[in-house]
Amino acid sequence: MKQLLVLALLFPAASFAQCDKLLGGDPAAAASYIADAEKALDLKLTVDNQPAFMQARDADGYAQVRVQYDMKNELKNGQPVQVNKGIKRIYIGGPWEKIEKMYNEYFLPRIKGCKTTTDESTDTWEGHKLRHVKQGQQRSMSLGFIEITRA
Repeated sequence: MKQLLVLALLFPAASFAQCDKLLGGDPAAAASYIADAEKALDLKLTVDNQPAFMQARDADGYAQVRVQYDMKNELKNGQPVQVNKGIKRIYIGGPWEKIEKMYNEYFLPRIKGCKTTTDESTDTWEGHKLRHVKQGQQRSMSLGFIEITRA
C-alpha cells in the first residue's frame, strides 16, 4: 500500500516536470527559436540582434520572428547596468499554414503534458500564454502568428 501511495505522489510531480519553460530561460535559446522558425516557415531570415531583443525577417515581409528579453537594471561597481534575465516574449508571424503546422508539430508537443487551460486560439500553462491566431491576407497569402507571453 505504501508503494502505491509513493507512486501516486510521484506521478503528478513527474508529469509536471515535463512542462517546457519557453520564457525566462537562457537568452541563448533565442537563436534556436529563430533557427527553428526559419526551418518551419521555409524562409531565409535576416537576423538583427539587439541588447533587448533578437529579431529576424524575410526579405519579402512575409515572416518575422522576434524574441524579446527581460532586461533588468542592476548595480555593477556602483553603476546601473541593464542585465538580460532571460526570454520575456516570443512572436513568430508568417504564412498561416506554416504557423499552424509549427504550432501543431513544434509547440503543442512541448506543452501538451502541462496545459491547464485551452481554447480555440490560446493555451495557458504554468504562467505562460501561447496564442496562435489567423490574421488576414497579404498579397493573397493568409497570414498568422504565434505569440508566447506571461499569463
